[in-house]
Amino acid sequence: MSNADIGTSNRIFNHLNRLLRLFLKTIQKFPPSSDDNTEKESKDRSHQYPNDLKVVLEGLPEIYSRDALTAMSDEVEEWKPMPRTLYNKYSIGTSAAGGTHQPSFWSHKSCAGKVKDVEISRRIAPASEKELDWLEAFLSICNYMASMQEIWTRKETVAEYWERH
Repeated sequence: MSNADIGTSNRIFNHLNRLLRLFLKTIQKFPPSSDDNTEKESKDRSHQYPNDLKVVLEGLPEIYSRDALTAMSDEVEEWKPMPRTLYNKYSIGTSAAGGTHQPSFWSHKSCAGKVKDVEISRRIAPASEKELDWLEAFLSICNYMASMQEIWTRKETVAEYWERH
């Protein structure tokens, strides 16, 4: 991989991490409302999101592996699922964010030892259908949040906050 490719990859990864942080801040400030609208929810800033949010939240802890990656479990002792995100309440195996540990997507560098010995034809297999569904739902929810007109602060809406960040 050339230095230009690494730079491009890092910029894309940083952009995705920014989306994740905006997503997490938005659902913290406007938590999903439940089906049974309780009195407590009417007092807080709960929000009715599209159904894709359920797919996103269920998939935040770990990546949905494809067959080739799952097959690696025979070659690696104590195979563990690969986390999707780090340093947030949905992460597996990491503590909450703070200091230099900001919420982020998990990076392949974390498991380089597991992947490097797998033959190339198995590493480049396409993602699982469930993983692609998760990605589509995540981007759909981010797009939805980026157009929310709820008040974020006295001076800006959620959409304006997303645009500024």
